[in-house]
Amino acid sequence: MNEKDEMIPEEEYEDEALEMVDEEGNTERFYPLATIEYKGARYGIFELAEPESEEDEGCFVFSMEEDGDDFVFNEVEDDELADAVFNLYLQQCEEADEDGGEE
Repeated sequence: MNEKDEMIPEEEYEDEALEMVDEEGNTERFYPLATIEYKGARYGIFELAEPESEEDEGCFVFSMEEDGDDFVFNEVEDDELADAVFNLYLQQCEEADEDGGEE
């Protein structure tokens, strides 16, 4: 594969939560952490703005599809894919920390 998997910063969303509505009509607010390109697709890494329990804490992986000027987010339900995307995110965070530490 010639494509490079990379993290794309989403600075315009850095300080604001996004509201997402699930298929049952429930609205949740998420903080975007990063956008990841993985195997030709885009994914967003998010955390709940207001987790109700310890089970709700942590990161969530959503696929991102462009719809005009907006994006449609769908939670990745394939555990292997979600783990691969999240591990890529962690790897890139570690690399960024290492690069930032060298002065």
